[in-house]
Amino acid sequence: MTDRTPQEAAETGPAATPAAEAPAPGPAVTEPPTAPAPVPQFGPPPTYPPPPYQPMPGAQFPFPPPVPVVPAGPPPTRPDTIRMALQFWVVVALGMLVSLAGMYTPLRTEALKMAKETAKTQPTGGASVDQLATFSAISGMVMMAVAGLLIAGVLSLMVWQGRGWARLGLTWLSAFIAVMTVLDVIGSTLGTPSADATSMPTWTMVPRIIAGVAAMGAVAVLMNAESGRFCTAMDEYRGTRRVGTHPTGGPR
Repeated sequence: MTDRTPQEAAETGPAATPAAEAPAPGPAVTEPPTAPAPVPQFGPPPTYPPPPYQPMPGAQFPFPPPVPVVPAGPPPTRPDTIRMALQFWVVVALGMLVSLAGMYTPLRTEALKMAKETAKTQPTGGASVDQLATFSAISGMVMMAVAGLLIAGVLSLMVWQGRGWARLGLTWLSAFIAVMTVLDVIGSTLGTPSADATSMPTWTMVPRIIAGVAAMGAVAVLMNAESGRFCTAMDEYRGTRRVGTHPTGGPR
């Protein structure tokens, strides 16, 4: 390569750059083809938005409308037969309590016999035989009075409320007292009093007869058709009020 002067370079232009040497001939190199991305055959199921709620024609709520509360109205009128039945039973209770007071002597006599037999084999704990007999007689009378008043009181209250089962129960109890009174009167009339020490005194027959007659009256008014209709109407009234207040059943 010869050196040129600046004047020659300006006249002829820049010197040509020697061409790059060509590579030596040889076999061609090819790149392997790129495989396409695999397409998934399975995947998560597609999701769709829920359909809008379509109410039934004429409905205003997405759920059944509330059941309207229907007032049950006034309760049925209580007939006079129910009032008369409870009045009869007041007489029955008083007569039975008075006759129960006459059982003190025979009960104490029987308790005294048992206390003497028990004292022979078991200690009395410092109490005398008479005290044990008195306590046994009084406690027995109190227990019978409380049990009788409790049963009669509950049945009378349920009858006042118009419960059909209580009406039947009080009727059967009244009939039992009436039958027992009739049997006692027949036994006294035939002149066959019991010689046992536990027999009832004669004066107790008066209150027992009064109680028996009142029990017969109670049976008559309780079996009256008006009493039955009242109890049936009260059962229907309670059912209507229960359904109207509690659509699903509610308490009784």
